[in-house]
Amino acid sequence: MVFGITIDFLVNGTTVQKAENAITDSKLIGLFKQIENLETEDRQVVAKLIEAFAIKKKWKRCSRTKHDPSSSS
Repeated sequence: MVFGITIDFLVNGTTVQKAENAITDSKLIGLFKQIENLETEDRQVVAKLIEAFAIKKKWKRCSRTKHDPSSSS
């Protein structure tokens, strides 16, 4: 780190810039910015909801693949 600047910051920018580059849905970006202003406990609840939804979707995808005879190699 030189002058208090990390290589990660120079290469990737700020956390906000990384998020805006990774998330293309402007509504989601706005929602995440609002979530940042919530109290810690509320942010944790939102994070758990998002994680649960993502896990559920992943599980459904895996479940369909296992039961779909056309997906076997």
